[in-house]
Formats: sequence, C-alpha cells, structure tokens
Amino acid sequence: MECSDCFESIFWAAILLMTSLHGLLLVLILLFGRRFKTKANRYLSLSLLAMVIILGYEAVYWWGGYEAVPAWIDWIPIYIRSAIPAGIFYFIVYLIRPEHSLSPIEKSGFIAMAVEIVLHLAGQFAPLVLSDESAIEWASESLTLAGWLLSLVLWVILLPIAWKKINQYQQFLYANYSTADRRSLAWLRNYLVVFSLVAAISGVSMVQYAVADWEGSDFSFGFVTIGLVLLLFGVGYFVILHHAWFEIVAFEPEENESQGPESKLSSKTDGYFKMLKSMMEEDRLFEDVELTLESLAGRLDISGGYLSQIIKDKEQKTFFHFVNHYRVEAVKAKLLDANFQKYSILGIAMDSGFSSKSTFNAVFKKFTGQTPSAFRKSHRTESNL
Repeated sequence: MECSDCFESIFWAAILLMTSLHGLLLVLILLFGRRFKTKANRYLSLSLLAMVIILGYEAVYWWGGYEAVPAWIDWIPIYIRSAIPAGIFYFIVYLIRPEHSLSPIEKSGFIAMAVEIVLHLAGQFAPLVLSDESAIEWASESLTLAGWLLSLVLWVILLPIAWKKINQYQQFLYANYSTADRRSLAWLRNYLVVFSLVAAISGVSMVQYAVADWEGSDFSFGFVTIGLVLLLFGVGYFVILHHAWFEIVAFEPEENESQGPESKLSSKTDGYFKMLKSMMEEDRLFEDVELTLESLAGRLDISGGYLSQIIKDKEQKTFFHFVNHYRVEAVKAKLLDANFQKYSILGIAMDSGFSSKSTFNAVFKKFTGQTPSAFRKSHRTESNL
C-alpha cells in the first residue's frame, strides 16, 4: 500500500471512529439523561445506535483490521439497517403524540427489524448447513441484500406517514399558536429530506452490489457513510444545543377534527369579529408573545374552534398568520416612525410581539417581500427624494 493510500485510510478511520464515539455519547445521553428520558428519545437512540454500528464497521474497514474483530461478534445480530428508519419513525410518532397507539402498518418497523435479525442469523448458520463454498457465499450475499432491501422498503412505507404526521402537527401549531419558536418541527422535516437522500444513495449502492459492481458500490456507499456522519453530528447539534425543541406542545388530532356545534358561524359572527379586531388594534394583544387561540377565545367568551372559524372566514388566514400580520404592520409603522429611528430592528420586533430574530425575519419577508433592513432602507431613500 502506498503511503498516500495509507494516510487516506487512517484519516477516514479516525473520522469514522470519532463520529461513532460521538454517536455513542448521544445514545447514552438520550437513554440516561434526566431531561431526555422519553419514549420518543429511546427510539431515536435506537436509530443512532444502528448508525454508530454501521460507521464502526466502516472504521474497521478503513483501518484494515477485520481480522482483529472477534469472530463471535459476527454472530450477534447488531448490524440491523432497518433499525435506522424504524427508530426515526417511532421517534417522530411518539414525539408528537407520546400516548399514540400504533396502527398495523405503523408496526411494520418492528416486523422488519425482527425479519432482518432472522436473516442475519440465517446467514451465520449457512456454513453449518451448506458445504459448497460458492453456495455459502451466494447465500450470505443474498441474505445481506435481502436485509438491505428490507430497510429501504421500510423507509418507503414509513416516510409518507412520518411526513404526514409532521405536517398535521405544523398545521395544528399554526392554527392555535401565534409563536412557533421552540415548537416547530420544520427542522425535523429537513432531517427527513437529508435521510431520504442518504437512503436513495444507499439504494444505488445496493443495486451496484447486487450486480457485482464492487468498486461502484464502495464508492456510492462512501457517500452514504458521509451522510450518516452528517446526520449524527446534526442530531448532536439539536440534542445538546436545542434540547428544548424536543418538548413540543400536546397534539391530539382527533379532538381537533370536530369543533362542536359552535364551529358553524352564527348571526353573532360579525359582532365577534368586530370585537376581535378591536382587541387586536386597540388593546394590541398581538404584543403578547405567548398569545394562543384559546386565550384569545377566552377573552371573547367563545370556543377556540369557533374563533378559528371566524378568522378563516373573515381573514382567510390561520391564527398564526392572523396575529403575525398585526405584528408585521406594527413593525413597519415603527420602522417609519422618527421616534423609533434609534431603536434596532430586532428591538422593534421584540417590542411588537416576536420572540426570535429568525422567525421575525422569515415572517416579515413573507408578508412584505423584503427583509426588515431592506424595507427600512428603501423607505428612508424614498423620504429623502
């Protein structure tokens, strides 16, 4: 082996070993950290542990030390690919609804893991049943491909369900809360996109492996390995720095599908809407960062479902966008007010009911088509003409 190849192998082995240790630390934090002891996090730790094991094997491969791995380890069914999509899926399910009862199709993750364990054991017992070396090799490779394919099929089945559940939660959030900070699961959707890309590349690698394109399979699986490294460090970022993002609001979709008899608009609707506008414009309730649909409905002495119907009928907006429209208008007015020229844009935003810079910038641009600084600059230029 040339020195450059030796250096490359050691470099990648070190990176993968470091990532594996990082992932193992995350698993321990999720399992034993007092702030993280939830059913959802146990399943997330399962997915992370499966990634750690795969990366650990890759580290050994780059190190060139397969011979040093004890033979008995191969008999233990620990290299279970389907544990990754299953763990992520159940994490999402129980994060959103901790007491959720799984449907038959949602239980497919447990079935897939059990089947893959059986396939692993069958591959280990093949040499005891078959005597021909080529037959043993064929059986081993076939069972490996079967387990690999099983994990990809599982993800194809579970991804749409997970995506739908996140979207339902996001819709619930925007229908009931004026502030999405620390509650939104948009970051989790991004995580699913990255993971799906990694799964797709893994599928390409599997096909190459099936047609005996070993070099091509190793090359594409290298991208899978890099993807798993990024996912592990990405989860570490959220777990360590943003653990509060794992504490989302209670969500029961069945209770929100029917709002009761008050959900039908009555002859009093116009009066309630007038009162609502008065509270927002004169009492400036939008400045309350934690304003919710239920708290506002309580002031009007109506149900949250009825208030939601009024806002949808009169404004064609969700509660989130209805409240934040007032916040943006308040910010715009202050940005043009000479009395606020010495205030920072972020200070004005916080004074108007926003709770974070990122949310403020996103909402402001959505409503105005400009960033806050561009809005202030353009209107200053216009006033100087």
